[in-house]
Order: sequence, then structure tokens, then C-alpha cells
Amino acid sequence: MEDCSDKLITAVIGCIFGIITYICTRKLDKWGHKRNYSSLGVTVIDSILKEIEEGLDIMKKEQKIPLPKESWKGEKTIQDEVMLIILALSKSENKAEDFSPNEIKRHCKHYFEIITQHWQKILDDLVLYKDLQKILKDHEDKNTEVWQNIQKDIEYAENLIKMLKSTKSSLKENSKKCCPK
Repeated sequence: MEDCSDKLITAVIGCIFGIITYICTRKLDKWGHKRNYSSLGVTVIDSILKEIEEGLDIMKKEQKIPLPKESWKGEKTIQDEVMLIILALSKSENKAEDFSPNEIKRHCKHYFEIITQHWQKILDDLVLYKDLQKILKDHEDKNTEVWQNIQKDIEYAENLIKMLKSTKSSLKENSKKCCPK
């Protein structure tokens, strides 16, 4: 009888140990995936950030070239798995500003689909008008609607860059954690 109860205890302990090992292995695997997606997020944000910084420089210097937008492939540019991590990280931060990381896709979409079009329209208008000097003179007048729109776009890009840098930093830290969010 004792032999049977010893075997039963050994079997129960083995099952408990197996269950704990299985749970720990799954958790470690899940954390590994989160670290990898955090690293992927850093890489994606780096390429987006580089293009927005270049675009901001173009707008500030009033260069007559299109804004770069090759890294933006629509809202799928930032994968859903990366977005879930960004959401988890942004919950722990108390952000009351307009540029919250949980709306990163919307802000990037606005920049790449609206602001780049604004800039392209200005370039197209410059080509259409023969009197380039008049257009440039109008741009010097800081009260024109075109100039005010450019200033709004510059401000938007600056705020987006701040948010992207903060999000990139959070993702980078998360990718190095033992137990990432």
C-alpha cells in the first residue's frame, strides 16, 4: 500500500513539476517574442523617424524637393504586435498631450499622407507659376495662408518627432528587460 501511495505522490509531484515547467517555458517564450517585437519596433520607428527628420529639415529650409516617404506603407508599417507593446508601454506613462504614443499610426499617417501632399502641392504650384519671384516673395510674407500651413506642418512634424523618440526609447528599454511588457 505504501508503495502505491509513494508512486502516486511521485506522479503528482511529477505532474506539478511538468505543469510549472510548461508554464515557465511558455512565459519565457512569450517574453522573448515581446523583446523581439520591441526591437522590431525600434527599427521601424528609426526608419520613420529618419524620414520625418529629413522632411522637417526640407520644410524649414524651404527646399524645393519632395518630402521623403518611402518607409510608410500604410498603417501596416507598424505591425499590430508592435502596436500592442506600444499600447502597454504608453499605459504606464501619464501622457495628457495631443501626441500620445497610442495614436502613433494616426499621427504617422497624417504626416505621410497629408503633410507630404501639402508640400507636394506647394512644389507643383511653384512649377505652374512662371513668376517664381512672386511666389517666393509671397512666402516671405508670413501672413499668407500657404506660409501659415507650412508652419503648422513644421510644428506637427516636430511634435511627431518628439513622440517617436520617446516611443523608440521606451521600446528600446523594453527590449532589454527580462520580463518585457
